[in-house]
Amino acid sequence: MCNAWNHWWGCDCGFGGDTGGPGSWPGEGWTLSTSRDSVTHPSTCPWCGAAVYFFRDAHGGCAFFDELGAPWQVHPCWEDYRHEVRYALRHVEEQLDERGYVGTLTGYLYEAARAPDGFRRLQPFWGIVMDRDLWTDVGSLGDSDLHSADWYEVPVLFGTTRYDVWFLDEDVEALAPKEPVLVHARWVHTDWEVALLATAVERQRMDGLRLYRRRSKGLEEDVLRCAFCGTRVRGDEGWGITNELAVECEPCRSMRGDLAPREFRRLCRKVARHLQE
Repeated sequence: MCNAWNHWWGCDCGFGGDTGGPGSWPGEGWTLSTSRDSVTHPSTCPWCGAAVYFFRDAHGGCAFFDELGAPWQVHPCWEDYRHEVRYALRHVEEQLDERGYVGTLTGYLYEAARAPDGFRRLQPFWGIVMDRDLWTDVGSLGDSDLHSADWYEVPVLFGTTRYDVWFLDEDVEALAPKEPVLVHARWVHTDWEVALLATAVERQRMDGLRLYRRRSKGLEEDVLRCAFCGTRVRGDEGWGITNELAVECEPCRSMRGDLAPREFRRLCRKVARHLQE
């Protein structure tokens, strides 16, 4: 039996290209059968009403999944009602139509998550990367210098809520619009902005093979502390993150000057040893 991915468009297995809906939306002409792009979207099962995810890859393979990510468990109704798959896809198209979807996850069609007070972590979640025209180069967090980490703000859809997540510049090449991504993130507050930082990111294929992974242990700590002096950083005080992903309080940032973070850390250790002698 086919596994719902890597089909050619004419596959007749019930998961592949023959499952495209026959209709099109007035004035748009977009359908699942005419599109060659991958589509991932929260939906509901038209047979049992359960909350599911619809996933269609660029090869035409598609199915309902109970959750995104390994082990990629296909929703049982998809197997039980394989002869009614065209009906299911029309159901998905109608839901996408209501959201104004025309083949791209563009426009702020979903309610944005609200930031809580304080440094609060989210439960890890599998979300859907929205289209690239919504990605924003936001630069650094706090006062920037040559050694500050650079971030992009990328909207990620979880259920029907949009999370505007800050990903490291190095993550951007690994993200793919309309594809699932596993996000570990936390809200951080400074004296002038609120941001949702991705502390860990992972992408994988449907067979579980990891495509990309990045983790920042320092940002995952329950309490954020300056990596140089150990002082707890607070939202109403200036602080930042270096390109080595080290949390840095404002006093250390000022004292560091033009030194690279690694050189400044060595200097701090040298001073500490001197004081202990």
